[in-house]
Amino acid sequence: MSKRRMSFDKEDASNSRERKLPRRNPNHQEAPIPANPIPAQDLLFEKTLTFSEATSNQLKITGAHKATLMAFLTDAEREILAENGGLMVGTRIANANANGNGVEYELELKRNSMTYFNGWGPVARANQFDTGDSVQGFGYRANGKFRLNLNIIRNRNRNNRVAPIPANPNPAAPIPAQGLLFEKKLSATDATRDQLVITGAHRATLVAFLRDEERNLVEGIGVGLLIRTTGGNGVEYILELKKTKKMLYFNRWQVVAASHQLNIGDSVQGFGYRAAGEFRLHLNFIK
Repeated sequence: MSKRRMSFDKEDASNSRERKLPRRNPNHQEAPIPANPIPAQDLLFEKTLTFSEATSNQLKITGAHKATLMAFLTDAEREILAENGGLMVGTRIANANANGNGVEYELELKRNSMTYFNGWGPVARANQFDTGDSVQGFGYRANGKFRLNLNIIRNRNRNNRVAPIPANPNPAAPIPAQGLLFEKKLSATDATRDQLVITGAHRATLVAFLRDEERNLVEGIGVGLLIRTTGGNGVEYILELKKTKKMLYFNRWQVVAASHQLNIGDSVQGFGYRAAGEFRLHLNFIK
């Protein structure tokens, strides 16, 4: 295996030395980068995804990878980031599954107190990322522009956490891939009242899944977004998603909690998908 180039920011110059490839998790299975005519690809970062990174709209670059990524940029590109602007980066998946190798995305590289890519949500959803999957980012240039090639490394244990796809009454129109929007351990309030409150990073993940017209209903006055919802027993419910300045929550939750005999300490996972363009929700319960 060839050695990787490594450059550092000025503050890291004193520590300059050749870096070794990180150890691979034995539970990971790496798909090789397919042969292609792209010249001089440099490994800029490699991350094992947290729940937030597998489901939200941002991918954070941390540790020594920040210096590697910054060193790959031109002076003009670094100046854009220094002025709190965003650098648009054409991105493709090297080993995408059903999407094929030609799918392209556009990520926005930002740097303030953090270094991160915006626009990550569509990549995560399309490729069905899960906690524990890893992603490698290879940088190269096409006509002088910074481009990114992503290689996905699946966690072999990922299938242990995926909720089953709900039964589809119309086999001719299969349900598309589900995205994990939230996971919550139920409090006394969640298990006994008529609201399920979504907290933390899951709020951003859920809102990012919505379309503009759906977000308007959720944030507006009056009836919120009505969502057809299924649980493990196949029964369909209608939940109402609402958002205020302080909370994001589902109304009409008590009938679900009572039907599935949910108790304090049980957990619920919410998987979103679309049927004929309509937002649907499938719930998986962990007792």
